[in-house]
Amino acid sequence: MIGTILWNLLFAVFGGSVTFILSLTANSLPTSVYRAATVFAIFYLSMFLFRAIFAYVAQATYSGETSDVVARSDFYNASLQSQEEREKEEEEETARQTSQVIRDLLQEEEHQ
Repeated sequence: MIGTILWNLLFAVFGGSVTFILSLTANSLPTSVYRAATVFAIFYLSMFLFRAIFAYVAQATYSGETSDVVARSDFYNASLQSQEEREKEEEEETARQTSQVIRDLLQEEEHQ
């Protein structure tokens, strides 16, 4: 399903609040609360149904494209991994060269 239950709650709270405020001006408090609660429940279920339908349509529409997205993601991850390996090899080579220079300097000091 697309989204989270929070979408249902936000949509229902918005609908219930608007209904309560508008109903309060023309009705008593218990009637306004009853109408707001009814609208809250209807909006909550409507949003749940909308999210379910949207998820079904999105899955049916894009099911063929997901393998392409996964393939591109795998290629990107592989290129990042190879770049990290190259950087690691460069660091190791730099460390070897630095070690060699230090050894040469130490040997020169011993010969003096």
